Amino acid sequence: FAAEMTDRLDVEVIPVDSPEKALQGADIVSLTTDSLVPVIRAEWLEPGMHINNVRNNEAGPDVLARADVKARLGTSTLHADRNAPDVVSGSDGMFGFIAGSADEKKKIPGSPHHEIDNPTIGTIPDIMAGKWAGRTDDRQITFLNNQGTQGLQFAAVGGAAYNRAKAKGLGHPLPLEWFTQNIRD
Repeated sequence: FAAEMTDRLDVEVIPVDSPEKALQGADIVSLTTDSLVPVIRAEWLEPGMHINNVRNNEAGPDVLARADVKARLGTSTLHADRNAPDVVSGSDGMFGFIAGSADEKKKIPGSPHHEIDNPTIGTIPDIMAGKWAGRTDDRQITFLNNQGTQGLQFAAVGGAAYNRAKAKGLGHPLPLEWFTQNIRD
């Protein structure tokens, strides 16, 4: 696999036999799994590392406690009382009102409610506006909860790429009907 990825990506991919070894010497640790449990441990983190996630489950409270600077991309769901009757937090902090018996509700996989879910944690726009402290020392460990905008960051990057390409006269128009439909599923 490592040889195949090295050829495909044109970067050296080094195979290791444990997650801990995969983190050794890394500047950026990007957690991109579908795991329901934490995949890294606080004792594996090194000074200066940046960690970001795709799911709340990937990093446990120990990792967040070790991070010197924490931030959220945004707010992933409506503000709600997490303790209200029949409110269930499913994957990645998305709230829903779920009907069913107590036994049925216990079968729904939950998401840990740890510090990164806290709406008092600053966001990237807060850091950019000077409302939330970012990294002040190269040895600080940073953590970004890369959730909360339902993929809006991809639309923003796509829009910026489109505008740059258009300004340079690159590409060609695509028919709008390729991207729309007049039926309802």
